[in-house]
Amino acid sequence: MAEVDLSDMETYPNELLALYINAYNCLCIGHVTRYLKDNRGELPSSVTKTTPPSQKGKEIWDVDAGVVGGQNLSLNDIEHVILRSKWDDPRIHASIVCASASCPNLRAEAFVPHRLNEQMDDQAKTWVSDVTKGLKVDNDEGNGGSQYFSRIFLWFEGDFQKSGGPVA
Repeated sequence: MAEVDLSDMETYPNELLALYINAYNCLCIGHVTRYLKDNRGELPSSVTKTTPPSQKGKEIWDVDAGVVGGQNLSLNDIEHVILRSKWDDPRIHASIVCASASCPNLRAEAFVPHRLNEQMDDQAKTWVSDVTKGLKVDNDEGNGGSQYFSRIFLWFEGDFQKSGGPVA
């Protein structure tokens, strides 16, 4: 991942997308495992608490997470500068995992170029159908028939609107 030649991958968008999704997920897990190691196995109360003491004042998303293709990147770099700017695909939000309880679950396999669309579709469906993470519709008229959406739909509303909305 650190030494991959990105110029060779520019003509293979599925390979590049799979690389960056996997990189985000690996590097986010890296933040958590570093925290566990530094804190004698104690779990953080939130992924936002995993910022290293040497980076005090920075959000974990802005801390250098690792090297991809020779570039030292933060999670925000991968998500916003690379993924969201190069690919107009809201399924990315279901595929990258920020290690928060409300984020999509980490997939049990790496994303691979030849199955990428299938994997991203499955990841999005799994995330949205999880009433603790994606979407919950309460049809109980006594409760007013409430709808609950992951905050990801709020934060990135524009990404989902381009594709017809969160459950299109």
